[in-house]
Amino acid sequence: MKARIYFLLAMLGILLISCNVSPVDSMEADDTPLILQSYPSFDVEEMYDTELLPIDDKLIILIREGQVYLDNPTPPQISIGIYTAREYPHSGYSLSRYVDVSPGNIEFRFAGVLQYFGMWPSFGPAVTSQLFAISNGDYTLRIKYQFQEDLYNLKVTDEYIRLIPVDTNFTEPRYELYWRYVPGSFAYICKASTEMSYLCDYFADTLLSEIDLEEFYYPDSGWIPYERSWNDKHVRYFIYESESDYDHAVEILEAFTHDHIMQREIRITLRNWMSERYGSFNFDNWK
Repeated sequence: MKARIYFLLAMLGILLISCNVSPVDSMEADDTPLILQSYPSFDVEEMYDTELLPIDDKLIILIREGQVYLDNPTPPQISIGIYTAREYPHSGYSLSRYVDVSPGNIEFRFAGVLQYFGMWPSFGPAVTSQLFAISNGDYTLRIKYQFQEDLYNLKVTDEYIRLIPVDTNFTEPRYELYWRYVPGSFAYICKASTEMSYLCDYFADTLLSEIDLEEFYYPDSGWIPYERSWNDKHVRYFIYESESDYDHAVEILEAFTHDHIMQREIRITLRNWMSERYGSFNFDNWK
């Protein structure tokens, strides 16, 4: 199976090929993070003859989990995204940086802001993101720009990632606590009008009657990897026993779409921990 706040545009970059990073020997100690992929995916400074702009506002840190390749779903890896608090005229602005890793350390060294091409004609930050394979443990995150260096403690566990400021001046975390994907889980997202909201519960009941699922909940505080419920969007989280169970959930969604959703003001989406996503719109020829 195949699988927005605009300041998260940087996170799309976890799908791209690595650049501007120091090589890492995969045979190093287990507590050395392994660099996987980065955004931008090419050497923008060599491709575009342009001067770097200064970083003249805060840098914001946002940690997520993402896939290396969506066409071959695997357990997610950790992405460290950094973007400017300042907004630029369009989305074609990048943070020029190098990344180094060593046992227990991750270091970002920033050179400035680079405009490399115009994309969407809307205001947005200068962005960068880097995907890592990181074992559970405690790490030091160092962020450098000119003569400044900010330090964080980065704690990685199976359940959460915690980013604790130690000595900071020009950076800040978007959140300090990031909850991780539960392995073998998926989110059920139902967006419906008030009149059609009863179908959200109906579909959830249908799933629970046909598949052995365990519902779970995320705390209210911190960042979570799935969407949260808000307004007319209802979200629930489930753990399944095998991949065939998730396949079956998609089959149930297809049948439910044909029987109950066609041409109605409701949209249902299933997305699992490996970013395999299916929606009722995949099966509704009317939408």
